[in-house]
Amino acid sequence: MPSNTPEIATLNSITIVIPVYGDLPTLERCLVSVLEHADEPWIEVLVVNDCGPDADAIEARILELIAGRPRIRYARNPHNLGFVRTCNRAVSELDTTDNDILLLNSDAELTAGAVAEMREVLALSPRHGAVCPRSNNATIATIPVLHSASGKPSAERSREVFQAVSPLLDRYYVSPVAVGFCLLIQRRVIRNHGLFDEVYGAGYNEENDFCMRINDVGYSSLIANRALVLHAASSSFGAERRARLDAENFEILEARYPFYNPAVAQFVRSAYSSDDRFADVLVPAGGDAPARVLIDVHHLSKHYDGTTKNVLSLLELLAANPPQGIDIAVAAYEDTTAYFRLRDYGMRVLDYNQIDEVFDLGITAVPITSVGQLATLTRHCARIVVSFLDAIALRTYRHVTQTPMKPTIVRAGLRWADRVVAISAGSLDDMADLYPGSLDDVRAHTTVITQGSGLKVGLDHSASTSTSTLDPRTRSAIDAGGYALVVGNGFGHKQVVPTLDAMAASGIPVVAMADRLIAARFPDVPIALSGTLTEAELDALYRGASVVISPSAYEGFGLSLAEAAQHGKRIVAFDTAIAREVVDRLDLAGVSFFQTFDQLVGTVEEALAAPSVDPIPVRTLSDYAADLWRTSLEVLAEPLDAERLRARDRELLPLVTVAEGALDTALRLLAQNTEILASRSFRVAQLLATVSGRARRLLRIRPRARTVDFDRRVIDQT
Repeated sequence: MPSNTPEIATLNSITIVIPVYGDLPTLERCLVSVLEHADEPWIEVLVVNDCGPDADAIEARILELIAGRPRIRYARNPHNLGFVRTCNRAVSELDTTDNDILLLNSDAELTAGAVAEMREVLALSPRHGAVCPRSNNATIATIPVLHSASGKPSAERSREVFQAVSPLLDRYYVSPVAVGFCLLIQRRVIRNHGLFDEVYGAGYNEENDFCMRINDVGYSSLIANRALVLHAASSSFGAERRARLDAENFEILEARYPFYNPAVAQFVRSAYSSDDRFADVLVPAGGDAPARVLIDVHHLSKHYDGTTKNVLSLLELLAANPPQGIDIAVAAYEDTTAYFRLRDYGMRVLDYNQIDEVFDLGITAVPITSVGQLATLTRHCARIVVSFLDAIALRTYRHVTQTPMKPTIVRAGLRWADRVVAISAGSLDDMADLYPGSLDDVRAHTTVITQGSGLKVGLDHSASTSTSTLDPRTRSAIDAGGYALVVGNGFGHKQVVPTLDAMAASGIPVVAMADRLIAARFPDVPIALSGTLTEAELDALYRGASVVISPSAYEGFGLSLAEAAQHGKRIVAFDTAIAREVVDRLDLAGVSFFQTFDQLVGTVEEALAAPSVDPIPVRTLSDYAADLWRTSLEVLAEPLDAERLRARDRELLPLVTVAEGALDTALRLLAQNTEILASRSFRVAQLLATVSGRARRLLRIRPRARTVDFDRRVIDQT
């Protein structure tokens, strides 16, 4: 970005055009601000009365205010022309100078130095076509641009943040559009390309159309980050009419420039610096303003499993003990919100795709594994606490090849988290072994907090989310008891299949937790479908077991070990470092290990023959949630490191921007492909191809190979 400032003598003079319709109080404030902050020899002012309902009274007050000001002129339309035609008349008929034009809404208030700064920014390049300032109420030019859920910032709050943050920002942003409430435009651009298209009538979106039009010939629109102009958003139009005009005119804009929305969305996602995006956090509001915490449940699937319990336990903790001075919001997809009734926990629930505020802290109960999750936390959370469970989805190519970016995303999330909470030391060690050297700096901000049993005997908070899937045979086996319970699911690392194979000839009755594919493979084994069990059913499974087999080759913790001990059951576990860590940390008794499946039956028989063990109170997921929240509060209390935020942005924003672009392209191609496959022309072509293929085979005609040219850029991006 240019660092030089042009000499004032080289800059164009400016005519400030103020169209007036109504709302005298805001107009008075506007004119007073112009008298105070635009009294310069290079500024002229033109006030145009558009003959609103109180035109005569407004005229009298304008003339009173500008009396004795030779550089301020007043004009009155012959009749009401509307905002767009008034602006056009002002620049083409009423102002015959060569001055650049500053269109200033009558509900705007200049501040000291704003016009001079906008003037200099416009002159920094001949390709700068239009520029607007920052404001308290100016969509993409608002400061703070992302703020609390309480609504747009007040004028006082905007001033406070602007004074603290604007020196840290680049002098301007190149943006798709400049906001029209205070719009400085090169006179030459207006002469060559006109001003507003009068199809926009009374106003709304005319300035966006103008910015898009001049951009087509190579002029950029800008936001001047060191100029502040306040905006009251007056009530010249009622809310209903304003909404209708906006909607009608936007249809015109979008038809002309279908890329307008994507361009603005991309600007909002990627243009703001971290100092700008987190200004509302970096400059504390003071008083009783609460800290803002986001609980991210992006990953929450509609299954009642250990990960789900982990999240719900945290929400239950916060619902039962609402923290003072903290505003908690939950970010989730709408189907997840409905399925788990997340609003019943008494916290704000945000649609994951519609988050438009910033938070002092974001907490995610699992690693950051997707582009969307990394983007949301990076853009909206000044600090991040990440729980790390395990790396199984990164070790197995069955998972990695489905989401090739996941390893990069997970490592980035761990590296830039302010605190990583690992559920076992072994899980973090395994991640370090998988990616040697890449996590050396992660351990410095990692805390190990052990999980615990996910069972809450007597409390069934899954009743509203799960419908029983137990078949009569499995239910009868549970009621009869005396079986070896194999705990797992359908994933290969749970090793349910080799366990059932090994136990098949043992004569020991078995009940397994698995999926439908395993149930079909072992029709003689009673199967309880994992992820669909209610609390009561899971409790019954453990109570009826004589021994619990935990055959998983890979766990971050192993809830089944704690849950079996809670029920006083002997445990036979596949021998892993993490299984032994859990046994040691929870001080579990009655646990036997096996290393190969030819040892399994003998180990189970020894466990069955051994004296029974008593149920013991064990650590629970509620305990884990309490420790996770306590750790999160420690992070929240730490001073915010603005330089680390900037470094995080430099590394992560390019990553998520490229990844989002690839995903957008893939989704667009998928939509196009779906549309083609569903079209009548495709079905006709498919029929013709079938008929012609049969004819070629009948006549023994070999088809000639054709070369298909692909757009390499699209393929590379996808």
